[in-house]
Amino acid sequence: MPVALTVEGPSTFVVPASGIVTYFEVIEVIEKLLERVSELPGARILVDGEEVTATPRVIELAGIARAIKPLIESGVARIAIVANTELVYQAARAFCIFAELVGACVSVFREASEARAWLGEK
Repeated sequence: MPVALTVEGPSTFVVPASGIVTYFEVIEVIEKLLERVSELPGARILVDGEEVTATPRVIELAGIARAIKPLIESGVARIAIVANTELVYQAARAFCIFAELVGACVSVFREASEARAWLGEK
């Protein structure tokens, strides 16, 4: 599966993604996050897209942003996305714009270390 979910540290969900990432895979992970977000109050999400080769379409990114609204309402503090290719970086930037419209605090980084620092994790 190109998209998964793990927990790291005291308050961070890590979503490693690789290969061709589809809208439905992302929605599935969001549903899993919704089931578990109460475990980590003030949770942060790190999306590791360093191995992603294709992303959902822009219209699908808007739908994904709408789907994360319950996560934000449940207390997710920040979402960091690591994107080291131009294709993934641009898709992640588009997602950020949509996500901000639903109240999410999302940022995109080229390096995982920068993303972790922004999330407040060491």
